[in-house]
Amino acid sequence: MSSTGDGYGEAGDIEWLTTGDMARLGHTTLRTVRFYEAQGLIVARDRAEGSHRKFHKTEFSKLQIIMDLRDAGLSVQEIRELIETKERCEDVVAASEELAAGVGAQLAELDRRITALHRVRRELLKLMDMLEVCRKCGVTDYPEHCGDCNVVQRCGADRATALLWKN
Repeated sequence: MSSTGDGYGEAGDIEWLTTGDMARLGHTTLRTVRFYEAQGLIVARDRAEGSHRKFHKTEFSKLQIIMDLRDAGLSVQEIRELIETKERCEDVVAASEELAAGVGAQLAELDRRITALHRVRRELLKLMDMLEVCRKCGVTDYPEHCGDCNVVQRCGADRATALLWKN
Protein backbone atom coordinates (compact mmCIF):
# COMPACT_ATOMS: atom_id res chain seq x y z
CA MET A 1 0.00 0.00 0.00
CA SER A 2 1.27 3.44 -0.82
CA SER A 3 1.13 6.45 1.42
CA THR A 4 -1.09 9.40 0.68
CA GLY A 5 1.24 11.91 2.31
CA ASP A 6 -1.34 12.74 4.99
CA GLY A 7 -0.07 10.26 7.54
CA TYR A 8 -2.47 7.52 6.47
CA GLY A 9 -2.21 4.52 4.23
CA GLU A 10 -4.36 4.17 1.17
CA ALA A 11 -7.34 1.85 0.65
CA GLY A 12 -6.68 1.86 -3.12
CA ASP A 13 -8.60 -0.75 -5.08
CA ILE A 14 -9.64 -2.68 -1.97
CA GLU A 15 -13.42 -2.36 -1.64
CA TRP A 16 -13.82 -3.99 1.79
CA LEU A 17 -11.57 -3.58 4.80
CA THR A 18 -11.44 -5.52 8.03
CA THR A 19 -11.16 -3.78 11.38
CA GLY A 20 -7.47 -4.65 11.30
CA ASP A 21 -7.06 -3.11 7.84
CA MET A 22 -8.78 0.06 9.05
CA ALA A 23 -6.47 0.27 12.05
CA ARG A 24 -3.31 -0.50 10.09
CA LEU A 25 -4.03 1.90 7.24
CA GLY A 26 -5.16 4.60 9.67
CA HIS A 27 -2.08 4.14 11.88
CA THR A 28 -4.31 3.56 14.87
CA THR A 29 -5.49 0.70 17.05
CA LEU A 30 -8.25 -1.86 16.75
CA ARG A 31 -9.71 -0.35 19.89
CA THR A 32 -9.97 3.08 18.25
CA VAL A 33 -11.73 1.68 15.17
CA ARG A 34 -14.14 -0.28 17.38
CA PHE A 35 -14.76 2.83 19.52
CA TYR A 36 -15.76 4.95 16.51
CA GLU A 37 -17.94 2.10 15.27
CA ALA A 38 -19.62 1.82 18.69
CA GLN A 39 -20.19 5.59 18.62
CA GLY A 40 -21.95 5.21 15.26
CA LEU A 41 -19.43 7.41 13.44
CA ILE A 42 -18.35 4.58 11.12
CA VAL A 43 -20.39 1.55 10.17
CA ALA A 44 -19.44 -2.03 9.37
CA ARG A 45 -21.63 -2.91 6.40
CA ASP A 46 -20.89 -6.59 6.04
CA ARG A 47 -19.48 -9.55 7.89
CA ALA A 48 -16.78 -11.83 6.54
CA GLU A 49 -16.35 -15.50 7.26
CA GLY A 50 -15.63 -15.98 10.93
CA SER A 51 -17.87 -13.01 11.77
CA HIS A 52 -15.12 -10.41 11.16
CA ARG A 53 -16.45 -6.91 10.61
CA LYS A 54 -16.01 -5.59 7.08
CA PHE A 55 -16.02 -1.88 6.29
CA HIS A 56 -16.57 -0.39 2.86
CA LYS A 57 -13.55 1.69 1.82
CA THR A 58 -15.66 4.85 2.15
CA GLU A 59 -15.74 4.18 5.90
CA PHE A 60 -11.94 4.44 5.90
CA SER A 61 -12.22 7.97 4.48
CA LYS A 62 -14.65 8.76 7.29
CA LEU A 63 -12.24 7.30 9.85
CA GLN A 64 -9.44 9.49 8.50
CA ILE A 65 -11.37 12.75 8.81
CA ILE A 66 -12.78 11.75 12.22
CA MET A 67 -9.26 11.14 13.50
CA ASP A 68 -8.06 14.42 12.01
CA LEU A 69 -10.96 16.30 13.60
CA ARG A 70 -10.17 14.65 16.94
CA ASP A 71 -6.48 15.61 16.57
CA ALA A 72 -7.66 19.16 15.87
CA GLY A 73 -9.48 19.15 19.20
CA LEU A 74 -13.08 18.39 18.32
CA SER A 75 -14.93 16.11 20.70
CA VAL A 76 -16.74 12.99 19.57
CA GLN A 77 -20.01 14.78 20.38
CA GLU A 78 -19.05 17.80 18.23
CA ILE A 79 -18.18 15.50 15.32
CA ARG A 80 -21.44 13.58 15.77
CA GLU A 81 -23.43 16.84 15.76
CA LEU A 82 -21.79 17.92 12.50
CA ILE A 83 -22.47 14.52 10.92
CA GLU A 84 -26.09 14.49 12.05
CA THR A 85 -26.84 18.04 10.88
CA LYS A 86 -28.21 16.96 7.50
CA GLU A 87 -30.55 14.40 9.08
CA ARG A 88 -32.00 16.96 11.52
CA CYS A 89 -32.95 19.48 8.86
CA GLU A 90 -36.09 19.48 6.76
CA ASP A 91 -34.62 20.94 3.58
CA VAL A 92 -31.36 21.66 1.80
CA VAL A 93 -31.34 25.36 2.72
CA ALA A 94 -31.73 24.69 6.45
CA ALA A 95 -29.17 21.87 6.32
CA SER A 96 -26.58 23.90 4.43
CA GLU A 97 -27.06 26.94 6.68
CA GLU A 98 -26.84 24.90 9.88
CA LEU A 99 -23.80 22.93 8.71
CA ALA A 100 -22.11 26.13 7.52
CA ALA A 101 -22.71 27.70 10.94
CA GLY A 102 -21.32 24.62 12.72
CA VAL A 103 -18.27 24.36 10.48
CA GLY A 104 -17.74 28.13 10.72
CA ALA A 105 -17.73 27.95 14.52
CA GLN A 106 -15.21 25.09 14.41
CA LEU A 107 -13.00 27.03 11.98
CA ALA A 108 -13.03 30.06 14.28
CA GLU A 109 -12.01 27.86 17.21
CA LEU A 110 -9.26 26.21 15.14
CA ASP A 111 -7.95 29.64 14.12
CA ARG A 112 -7.86 30.66 17.80
CA ARG A 113 -5.94 27.48 18.67
CA ILE A 114 -3.56 27.89 15.74
CA THR A 115 -2.77 31.45 16.85
CA ALA A 116 -2.08 30.20 20.39
CA LEU A 117 0.06 27.34 19.08
CA HIS A 118 2.13 29.71 16.93
CA ARG A 119 2.64 32.03 19.93
CA VAL A 120 3.72 29.15 22.18
CA ARG A 121 5.94 27.71 19.46
CA ARG A 122 7.77 31.03 18.98
CA GLU A 123 8.33 31.35 22.71
CA LEU A 124 9.54 27.76 23.08
CA LEU A 125 11.94 28.21 20.16
CA LYS A 126 13.41 31.25 21.92
CA LEU A 127 13.66 29.23 25.13
CA MET A 128 15.50 26.48 23.22
CA ASP A 129 17.99 29.05 21.93
CA MET A 130 18.53 30.30 25.49
CA LEU A 131 18.98 26.75 26.78
CA GLU A 132 21.64 26.09 24.15
CA VAL A 133 23.64 29.01 25.62
CA CYS A 134 22.89 27.78 29.15
CA ARG A 135 24.31 24.36 28.28
CA LYS A 136 27.68 26.02 27.75
CA CYS A 137 27.45 28.21 30.86
CA GLY A 138 30.35 27.82 33.22
CA VAL A 139 28.95 29.53 36.33
CA THR A 140 29.46 27.76 39.60
CA ASP A 141 26.53 29.25 41.50
CA TYR A 142 23.77 27.47 39.56
CA PRO A 143 20.80 27.94 39.90
CA GLU A 144 21.06 31.23 41.81
CA HIS A 145 22.94 32.91 38.95
CA CYS A 146 20.15 32.15 36.42
CA GLY A 147 17.86 34.87 37.78
CA ASP A 148 20.53 37.55 37.15
CA CYS A 149 21.86 36.16 33.87
CA ASN A 150 21.58 38.53 30.94
CA VAL A 151 21.07 35.62 28.51
CA VAL A 152 18.01 34.50 30.46
CA GLN A 153 16.71 38.07 30.73
CA ARG A 154 16.95 38.83 27.03
CA CYS A 155 15.89 35.51 25.51
CA GLY A 156 12.38 36.77 24.68
CA ALA A 157 10.68 33.79 26.23
CA ASP A 158 9.68 35.49 29.47
CA ARG A 159 6.61 33.38 30.24
CA ALA A 160 8.21 30.04 29.41
CA THR A 161 11.40 31.02 31.24
CA ALA A 162 9.46 32.06 34.33
CA LEU A 163 7.60 28.76 34.35
CA LEU A 164 10.30 26.33 33.28
CA TRP A 165 13.66 27.85 34.20
CA LYS A 166 13.39 30.50 36.90
CA ASN A 167 11.02 28.74 39.27
